[in-house]
Amino acid sequence: MRRIGLLGQLPARRSGAARRPPRDDPLVEGGAAAAGIVGACGLFSATLLASSRIPFVLSEDGYMPKAITRIHPKYGTPAAAILVSAAIYTALSFQTFKALTALDVVMYSAGVLLELAALVVLRVRAPELERPYRVPGGWPMLILVGLLPLLLVSFGVYSQFHDPEDGGPRFLILSAMGLLSGPAVYAIRRKATTRRKSRPQEP
Repeated sequence: MRRIGLLGQLPARRSGAARRPPRDDPLVEGGAAAAGIVGACGLFSATLLASSRIPFVLSEDGYMPKAITRIHPKYGTPAAAILVSAAIYTALSFQTFKALTALDVVMYSAGVLLELAALVVLRVRAPELERPYRVPGGWPMLILVGLLPLLLVSFGVYSQFHDPEDGGPRFLILSAMGLLSGPAVYAIRRKATTRRKSRPQEP
């Protein structure tokens, strides 16, 4: 008991000396920074290579120039599509992180809404089509499934328009340009295909 009492009477400076934070280790800090850079580069490379598949397939289907389907003779990779994706990434890199995040959310949400619209259209035009999965509840549940995401996206666009820090009108312009590029390219491609079919074939 006497020893315990003596330990309780130790000076405060001795007990506080053991609580001092450890010194920064330059080796640990440098290793953590290097690992973060390598991880970020790997993630960016994976995203770039995955997204390059989109212009490659669009080019194969005739919605983009055929030159984008060019394959590297040595590595067998879609080199032209990767360069196109890299150019788009470079152009978007001049925007703020908030604007890019909002743009990505709106573009992805627009794709989801397009899928929901296709669900309703197919339910009307092809009600007897074989489906591995069917939304239960009939039309009320189907409308609810499509209405909730629509309200969520609308609220997000409204909040972005009234918040200048998150992009404001510039955000809406970029989103509109991205969303309208698809129908514009489709219309041009469809018109060109119609003209080609209407031409008289040479004997």
